[in-house]
Amino acid sequence: MRKAINLLICFLLVLLTASLAGAAWAVTLDPDIFTAFRDPRTSNKLAVDFANTPLKLWQMDKDFLCIQQRLLRTPMDYKIAEFLNDYDYDAEGDPLARKYVAIAKARGNVVKSYKPPVNQIIFKNFRHPATNPPTTGKQYRSNLDRALIEFDQSGRIVSFMSRLLMSSSNVLNTEVVQYTTIYLGPKNARALENVLSNRVLEENFLREF
Repeated sequence: MRKAINLLICFLLVLLTASLAGAAWAVTLDPDIFTAFRDPRTSNKLAVDFANTPLKLWQMDKDFLCIQQRLLRTPMDYKIAEFLNDYDYDAEGDPLARKYVAIAKARGNVVKSYKPPVNQIIFKNFRHPATNPPTTGKQYRSNLDRALIEFDQSGRIVSFMSRLLMSSSNVLNTEVVQYTTIYLGPKNARALENVLSNRVLEENFLREF
């Protein structure tokens, strides 16, 4: 009897902890971003809008959301070089970018697209979930994709989206995986403002949404 009671208490504590964690996240995270991207019924899946895509929620925390998709998987390792040489991903028009731009516009902000050097600066200066902790046998490239940055009406950074490619090989398969990370919150926004000069932004600006 006592064992059953203890098990019940443990179960209730787990439920309470999960409930409190969910409530804390609802308060601390960007509600617009997380409502649009995360399935409210579970903490480890994307919203139903992405159900029929290869996109998967990789990691999230109070100030970032990282999404994974496999772009290539083949037993022929030489295909990686071919794939990367021909790489021309639509970082402005895929489902994640379209949703991100729609959220920014809905709250009266704009999104600006920048050439890969800005994406490289983001990768160099911010912790990336896919590389933490570092893993041997994998190569990472941040110099092939564009970055998207959300600005408010006063010109301050609100959030930003960056892309990272990870390639790896083993005896069975070779694959290329893309990680899209949305960085949130004033701390990340101010940190990016500190490492991005106006000159870099002007030289790498592509377009505004």
